[in-house]
Amino acid sequence: MSYLNHHSLEHIDNLLLEFSIYKRYKRAVVLTYFFVFVIALLCVVLSFAYHRHVMIKAHKAQVVRSGEQLDSVLVKHARMLQLLQQASLESLHVTHSFDLSQWNQHPYDGYRLLVPAVGRGFSLINEASILIEDNAHQHPLYAPLMQVNRHLASVLPKVSIISPLIQSAFFISDIGISYYPQHDGVHLRKKQQRLMNTSIYRLLQKQHKNDVQWYLDPDSHNMMVAMNIVHEGHFLGVIFFELDVYLLLKETFNDLSFSSKSLFLDDEQRVIWDNLSLPQEKMNQLLSTIHFSKEANIHDSLFSQQAFFVHKVNLFPMHWTFVVMEKNGELFDNLGYLMLLSFIMGLCVLLLVVSFVHMVIGHAFINPAIKLLSHLEECAKEPVLPPLNISSEWQPWFKLVSQIFREHQKNTINLSNQNKRLDKLVVQRTQKLKEINARRERDFALLRSLIDSIPDAIVFKDKQGKYLGFNKAAQVMLGISEHHAIGSDAAYFDHNEQQADKVLQEEESILRNHTSCRYQECIQVGHRVVWIDVHKFPFYDRQGDLQGLIGMWRDITREKASSEQLRLSEERYHLAMDAVEDGLWDWYLDKDKWFCNAAFYTMLNYEAFSFDWNNDFLQTLVHPDDRDIRAAKLAHLLNHPQSDYAVEFRIRCQDGHYIWILARGRVVEFNEKGRPQRIIGTHKDITQHKESEVALVEAKQEAESVSLYKSQFLANMSHEIRTPMNAMLGMLQLIKQTTLNVQQQDYVEKAERSTNSLLAIVNDILDFSKIEAGKLDVAQEKFSVHDVLQQAAELLALSSRKPQVELIIDADIPLDLQCLGDSLRLGQILNNLLVNAIKFTESGFIELGCQLLNIDAKIVTLKFWVHDTGIGMSEQQQKNLFIAFSQVDGSTTRRFGGTGLGLSISQNLVELMGGQIKVNSQEGEGSDFSFEIPFKLISSPSATTEAIPLKDNKQTQVLILNTNLRFLDVCQRYFKRLGCLVDGTHEPSTFLFTTKIKQPLVVVMDEADITSSSVLDALHQQVQRGELKVRPYLLILSHQQQPSPANWPAPQFLHKPLCLTDIRTALLMLDKHPHPQRVPVEAPQATMQPHAYRVLLVEDNIINQQIASELLRKQGYTVEIADNGKQALDMVSLHSYDVVLMDIQMPLMDGFSTTIELRKYFSKVELPIIAMTAHAMQADRDRSVQVGMNDYVTKPFKLDELLAKLIKAIQTPA
Repeated sequence: MSYLNHHSLEHIDNLLLEFSIYKRYKRAVVLTYFFVFVIALLCVVLSFAYHRHVMIKAHKAQVVRSGEQLDSVLVKHARMLQLLQQASLESLHVTHSFDLSQWNQHPYDGYRLLVPAVGRGFSLINEASILIEDNAHQHPLYAPLMQVNRHLASVLPKVSIISPLIQSAFFISDIGISYYPQHDGVHLRKKQQRLMNTSIYRLLQKQHKNDVQWYLDPDSHNMMVAMNIVHEGHFLGVIFFELDVYLLLKETFNDLSFSSKSLFLDDEQRVIWDNLSLPQEKMNQLLSTIHFSKEANIHDSLFSQQAFFVHKVNLFPMHWTFVVMEKNGELFDNLGYLMLLSFIMGLCVLLLVVSFVHMVIGHAFINPAIKLLSHLEECAKEPVLPPLNISSEWQPWFKLVSQIFREHQKNTINLSNQNKRLDKLVVQRTQKLKEINARRERDFALLRSLIDSIPDAIVFKDKQGKYLGFNKAAQVMLGISEHHAIGSDAAYFDHNEQQADKVLQEEESILRNHTSCRYQECIQVGHRVVWIDVHKFPFYDRQGDLQGLIGMWRDITREKASSEQLRLSEERYHLAMDAVEDGLWDWYLDKDKWFCNAAFYTMLNYEAFSFDWNNDFLQTLVHPDDRDIRAAKLAHLLNHPQSDYAVEFRIRCQDGHYIWILARGRVVEFNEKGRPQRIIGTHKDITQHKESEVALVEAKQEAESVSLYKSQFLANMSHEIRTPMNAMLGMLQLIKQTTLNVQQQDYVEKAERSTNSLLAIVNDILDFSKIEAGKLDVAQEKFSVHDVLQQAAELLALSSRKPQVELIIDADIPLDLQCLGDSLRLGQILNNLLVNAIKFTESGFIELGCQLLNIDAKIVTLKFWVHDTGIGMSEQQQKNLFIAFSQVDGSTTRRFGGTGLGLSISQNLVELMGGQIKVNSQEGEGSDFSFEIPFKLISSPSATTEAIPLKDNKQTQVLILNTNLRFLDVCQRYFKRLGCLVDGTHEPSTFLFTTKIKQPLVVVMDEADITSSSVLDALHQQVQRGELKVRPYLLILSHQQQPSPANWPAPQFLHKPLCLTDIRTALLMLDKHPHPQRVPVEAPQATMQPHAYRVLLVEDNIINQQIASELLRKQGYTVEIADNGKQALDMVSLHSYDVVLMDIQMPLMDGFSTTIELRKYFSKVELPIIAMTAHAMQADRDRSVQVGMNDYVTKPFKLDELLAKLIKAIQTPA
């Protein structure tokens, strides 16, 4: 692809895009970038999901730890409350009374507020306050209550200092309340009343055990921790801790960063505290979602599309659930930003790496690969040398491609032949498999049809007694269809349980013992009683394994009914036997006793019923030569009882002479085991018939002898006629080589034509005699249809003396069409039709045509025709056309000559080849003979073998001038098949005008048009004036080589009759020599001179010796003569010869024996032998090939034919 260096970069890219691999590479680059983007995006998504999962898991663990911390804080306060309760109970055991003097009293309406007096026993300034009712002293538990109030008033401030979460602490009883920190009396009174009305207080008041209770105060939204104080079974009051919820959550969840969305749920999942500020409907929806969701679910529909993560923490002391909801954005905002940044950086890095890799691959591999593909494309058309501008690493690949394609050209033919053979094998194997499958299906259908056609009921059962199927007779007998009964047992049909059990036991015994069972029984079928013959036996598969049981039921009701009638009919039967002329016999095999009628005795000259017959005695009367035949026929009948018994044999009569008997018989009864028990037959005397057969055979043998004598007579007559004819033709050929004047030359040519006509008549008579005898065989050999057509046309052109008749070949078939058949007989048919056409055509044209009608993998059907513009025929003349030795009328023979055998022979040959000849003719309008013949196809023709390779990617422009319109049409079609642009005309003026427009590269003209007009001169003037850019290449159609026109040097002559191969050869020469005016005249090829060859002529006839030797010596051969085969062996042993011409019939040793002896020492290549005899029979030719001869020449021979076979035999390579 050196031309790439001279084009622009844009042109190179466009060129590269033509290759599919480069297109795929570009597509792969785009897909690579896309996959890199997808992979980077997928990695970021997976990384984000992974980090998100890790963050959620870590945050969840942190929430759990904070929940545990919250749990521990609550447990701590519960323990503090228990310690206060214990301390309060212990203070009751201290024996001192409550001293009001230590308290400052502030009276209110019905109650008093006691505030510790500073310096009167209180160490703390901020002591608890006590609010008691005025009539509290009347309470039965006044003393212990006041003691507990006093103790707690001093302790509660200390507890608040210990736990900053305690917002307030107080003790409530029936007489009052102790509260810290201090408050005014009104506030404390309301606090007491409100707490005493709570359900927790009432619950603790009823309990007699110390228990801690938790709840959230709906007014203060603080957590309340309560515990009752019971002393000696008496309820004293309840201690309360009021914990700040917000401070509690801040202390326990201080490590988490979340929005303040939380709520407390009790053990029944009811909200006891929250900071969500949601309506009750949305709160219920949220509670339902939290209850049925996992902890990591997001709820965004309740909070204005804000996504939250939900975490639930179980608080064990009070069996509450604390729910924390965190905003999604606060958790993953930083993570999303980091993932986006990682995605962008990773994508950029991957894209840079991929771009660099693609750039390196494109430079190091793709561009050289594109060049390699271009080199491949060029080599696919024609192997070329590798380009120069490639790197050294790629040079071996380019050289390898060139070498592979060169070897590919060599191997194409071998591979094609192998593929054809494989295709044939595949077709044969496929056909064989189809036949096997069809045979199996046919066997199955046949077996089923046979079973269904049997009148006996047949059933099949498996080893368990289940029905597998039965035939149509069984369906009729049982009254049920087959598919309903399959899989059931005997009880399905027989409702009698005892009978069904009996059948099952019987079948089990058969299967267990592998035996058969046969008996007769009477059964009820419908409304009638029938007798059946039952036969049951097991069946096995191919391996011998038991498969089940077969049962056969035969209706023998009629047999039973007729058994009584049989006895009565015996008398009538014997009377009938006596009335028959043939011998009737009834053989009971169990007793070997024969019952015969009277005719059986009398035809053997015995007195009727004089003794009893048996088979052994009868066998002794049979002729010894016929005993084995009769015994074999009887044995076959006994082994195959359903077959017929028929045999002919001789039997001795009482007087000792033999007569011919035709014995026929059939088995009519069987025993219980199914073996033949009784055979009935006849004996017929066929002696007269046999004598007639002998006479017929003798007559046939006599006729065959006459036919043999006729064939021998024809062979001898052929030899005797051809021997003097060989001398006549030989002498005429020798005379033609001498100096003759015009008159003598005319005499010799007429004598030669008469001799050839006589030879044709002899050949026709021989062929007709072989056809009559049915001994004409059709050979099967490979041949080219084009060659047969061309040879037949050329033979007629050489023998025809009618220049005013144009011979046209219209072969619309592929050039490389190869068939299997008898090319010689096909050529003989065409030659007979052409000769017949030339006889009756004085002017116009004769067309020899062939058309391909049908083609498949094995058979091709061809249509041949011969059309002429002669005198034509009437319908009556056409009826007698193919009758041997007849012409259309009596004057035909006088005017045109001939024996009338040509068309008859052609018809018989066409029929032998599988066709039928047809004729269509009208008087004064010519005749049309046609026939269709199927041939075996050697190989499928190629559609690319005809077209001429394009020159500069242009079709060759051709212009044809011819006055014969039919020839012009055929010629135009020939050029079009070769890929040319064709125009044609029969007018010279139109021809000259068209040349200016079309500027043809080739012009085709007839020799008559050149000599009778000035067209060529005018064409030359157009070239001189510059009207034609290039002098066209001239093709001249002629019957023989003509001198070149003076004004048009070096034309190419195409000899008539014109065929496609001649035109193709001429156009190929045009491709080699693009300037027709400078085309050199091809010199004849140098061949080895004949005088260098030594020929041994083995011939006993002196005249034939003279003719053959002088003809060959005049051609330059060295000829030596042997009179017989023995002399030829002696001469070959002493001298060396290049070829031997061997006569067949010679004294002492004939040509066949001589050839057999020579082949013991010399091969066909070392010493070629050509048979030369007057015998024209095919058997003689076949025998010549069998004994080792190279070829065959029939006398009288033609010099050209003999010389061609000599050169072929001598120059055949070893």
